[in-house]
Formats: sequence, C-alpha cells, structure tokens
Amino acid sequence: MLVRRDEDGNYVSGGPSIAEVMERFEVCDDLAEQLGIYALRKKRANPEWTTEFNVERTRKAIADKVASGKWTLSAAEQTWIIDRVREGL
Repeated sequence: MLVRRDEDGNYVSGGPSIAEVMERFEVCDDLAEQLGIYALRKKRANPEWTTEFNVERTRKAIADKVASGKWTLSAAEQTWIIDRVREGL
C-alpha cells in the first residue's frame, strides 16, 4: 500500500495533498499567464493570425515541451493552460 504523511503527520493513502495541488495550480497559472502574454504579443504582431491558429501554435509548443521531457504537465493541466490562453485572446 502506498501511503504518505499529511500536514498533521498522519499516514494517509490516496492522491496528492492539498499543498501539492496548490503548488501545481500556481505553476500552471503562472505558465498560463506567461504564455497568454506571449500569444497576445504574437497576435498583435501578426493580425492575420486567427485566435485558433495562435492557440494551436501554443498548444503544440506545450505538447512538444512535454514530449521532450522539458516540462512535466498532465493532459488536464495542458488543457487548462490552453483554455486560459484562449480566454486571454
């Protein structure tokens, strides 16, 4: 059985702790903000690019970083980040 200690020192089994989830959220939120700023800059520099084209470029770049092992993001985290980028455009 896989167990870990929680914040109170108790042994628990199951998924990540609240602290671990919050840390992942903060990482993804920061990345989404940075990518959103970059995508908006690209949109302004290339007005002929559609929002979906710009979002797809960003999605592919994230997927490439994950596939190469440079970034460790789950599929759900990638989707959430792309949704935030799309909202910003």
